[in-house]
Order: sequence, then C-alpha cells, then structure tokens
Amino acid sequence: MSEQWHHVYSFARTGHRGFTLLELLVAIALTVLISATAARVIASAFTQWNRTQGLLTTNGKAREVLDRLEQDLQGALYRADGQAWLMATVQAEASASGVWVNGTKPMTASLNHAAERLVDSRFGVAGTWLRFFTTAQAAQLATPAPGAPVAVSYQIVRRAPTPSSLVCQYLLYRAEVPPAASFESGYDLASGAYTTGSDATGAAGNVTRPVLGHLLATNVIDFGVRFYGYLPDGSSGGRVLQSIFPRQAAELEYSAQSSATVDPGHSFPVVVDVFLRVLTEEGARQITGLESGRVTGDWWGIAEANSLVFLRRIELKVAPP
Repeated sequence: MSEQWHHVYSFARTGHRGFTLLELLVAIALTVLISATAARVIASAFTQWNRTQGLLTTNGKAREVLDRLEQDLQGALYRADGQAWLMATVQAEASASGVWVNGTKPMTASLNHAAERLVDSRFGVAGTWLRFFTTAQAAQLATPAPGAPVAVSYQIVRRAPTPSSLVCQYLLYRAEVPPAASFESGYDLASGAYTTGSDATGAAGNVTRPVLGHLLATNVIDFGVRFYGYLPDGSSGGRVLQSIFPRQAAELEYSAQSSATVDPGHSFPVVVDVFLRVLTEEGARQITGLESGRVTGDWWGIAEANSLVFLRRIELKVAPP
C-alpha cells in the first residue's frame, strides 16, 4: 500500500473510533447533573405554583366569608327594649356547640385591646361565637317579608366536615333560624331558646349547635370581633368612638342591649372589626399531621407560619339611641 493510501486508511479508522470509558463517564456525569438541575427547577416551579394556588384559594375563601358576614352585620337589627340583640362569646376553653371534637390547639385567649394589634390577637380555642339578629333575605322566604328578623350565628367547630370523613378539621359555620322560629322564640339571644343546642335544621337552637349543612368555610382556625361604640368623653362632655369589647383580656362575654338602663359599655356597636385566620392547604396538612401524632412541633408555630390573617372593618347601618 502506497504511503498516500496508508494515510487515507489511517484517517478513516481514526474518524470512526468509539468513545473511551473516560468520555462515557464524563457524559453520564453531565447528563445526571443537567437532569438533577432540571428536576430541581421543575420541582421548585411546581411548589411555587401549588403555594400560589393555595394562597388564591385561601384568599377567595376568606373574601366569601367576610362578604357574607358584612352583609349580615349591615342588616343587623335591634330594638331599645333591654333584650340581647347581639352577643359575642370568646370560647377560651370549649365550644358552645356540644359537638366539638378535642384536638391539640392550645386553649388560650389573648385579647388585650390596649396592648396589642388586632392581627396579633387569639380568640380562644374555638374562636368567638358571634350571634345577632339581622334582616332576612327575601329570596330565602316562602312569603316575602324583607323586614323579618332572623337570628344568625358564626362559630368555629372542630369536627369531621362530612359524616364519612375520618379527619377532623376546624370549620366555620353560619347558622340561621328562620323568621317564624325567630318570632316564636322571641328576640332575646340570652333566652333558653338560643342557648340550647339542637340538631334539627331550622330549630331555634341551631345558633348554638350548627348542622353540617350550615358549613361556611373549612380550615378557619380563629375568628373574632372587636366592637366600637360612642361612649361619653369626660374631657369634652360629648361622646366619642371607643372600644366597647373586648376592653380587657379577661372580658370574654359581650351582650349588646340597647337601652338607656344598661351599662354604656354594652350598648349596640356602630363599628365592628372582624378577624379571620385561615390555614393554607399546606398548613391544613401540617396541622392534621400534628393532631394525628404523625408530626411533632408547636401548634401555634406551625399555624402562624402556614396561615393568613384577614381583617375587615364593617360599619353597621343601625345607630344606637
């Protein structure tokens, strides 16, 4: 073979040689590195997407609750007859419902109006049990009567969200007594008709013990209100807007009775600040794991890191005398 053909043959053999072991190892290492980086980017994007979706769900849920509560409060009714037309109870140790299933949420309340912001408050193990009389919606009545008063209540209950569920959640209920039952029971929330629980839908006692059909929102772990009213001002001789509940940390019960004979601190409020703490979906998973014993940690530490607080100021349409 001539020297020229020998060079051509050698070049052809060299051009078709396979990868060496070192080259294969480098290629595999680069592939693994690129795949791992891509997986981390995808996982991070997926986690962020889930977090964003969870926040949107939580925000939407809170907005629905606050909108409904604002509608009810702006339709609130009272008469200056000395009866209790609005009441609030901070449930520091137990739920009034009688169907509360104990978990591991600390039974504490932190309500000092003068020392803390509303966003930092804690309204007991079961939040605030709020009930009042409001205007019935005409669409809910068989015979239209827009001025008919109905008793409603908002209350957190820890129980299973459906009869078939094995996991208990913190659930916010809105219970309503129909106009006829409210009329028959009388317009005094302190009376026995509104303090005895009942499972019967439409019974007067359902402001105390709501049924599953009254469920308004899930994963609500705290709910509370602050009331403001016009009280005498010693310096000016007139009346100024001041906090009327809670005025101190130990004050857990409030009854608004619009009458000249009652304590001015229990007059009907004109402004209500509403507090709502809702777990994100991740927070709900962690709290469920904590209360089932699968996860360890501080209840409030986990809750505050995985929840959102919503505040709204609502002006009542009625004006105390």
